[in-house]
Amino acid sequence: MEEELSRASIAVVPLWVGAGARVKIVEAMAARVPVVATSLAAEGLELEPELHYLCADRAEGLGDAVAGLLHAPAERLRLAAQGRSLAESRWSMECVARRQEALIEEALGGSVA
Repeated sequence: MEEELSRASIAVVPLWVGAGARVKIVEAMAARVPVVATSLAAEGLELEPELHYLCADRAEGLGDAVAGLLHAPAERLRLAAQGRSLAESRWSMECVARRQEALIEEALGGSVA
């Protein structure tokens, strides 16, 4: 995915049923690629529409959002920066390791040495 994302201007995630696209949103954000997605695609990631990504739940809205971003490089950069910042603060290896250690410590009922 890294090579594909390095060439992408926008990541579009048009999910209307099912699940499984959330990791792709996180990958795009971590790669500094702005995201346009349906609310179902972003469900559970605690993203704020207009701040972290653009949200549209109909094909026309997704198309309009993509077209708007293609004509607004400053907005693409802003979304990319916000997404990257969120990815670093929530899903970096260090953050995930800290959360995992805390969960293990909690499960064991004490300090992990």
